Amino acid sequence: MNEKKKHEPEYTLHVMHTADPETGDPVTAIVVQTVREFVSFKYEIPVDSEISGRTINAKIHGLRVPENLVPGKGRARGIVLHPRLKGKFELSITNVDGVLNKFSLAINSRAIEVENTSKKPFIVYSEEQVKP
Repeated sequence: MNEKKKHEPEYTLHVMHTADPETGDPVTAIVVQTVREFVSFKYEIPVDSEISGRTINAKIHGLRVPENLVPGKGRARGIVLHPRLKGKFELSITNVDGVLNKFSLAINSRAIEVENTSKKPFIVYSEEQVKP
């Protein structure tokens, strides 16, 4: 039998307005978390991000052991902060394997609307509020 393997996302995407924890300045946070929870460490996800016009390009660089090796459980997380964004953007996220997923963002001062435009996403948008 020719069974199709079900495609499961590896990450969740969260986009929110918040304050920079160091300066208190208003920022837009892009948070990437693993779907899977880890029991030994809260791994980090290094994420690079740049804005060019109305396009945000982000690259996920896999998992990294946290600098402080205090045991803990939870999802691995990566956070990118941009000065408060406003308007329509295309967010392109590339995983460590080079696979690209795209999202359309509509951002105003009160809300952020996100639409996934990829057919087989490795990352899915979640409205769950997370602490950046």
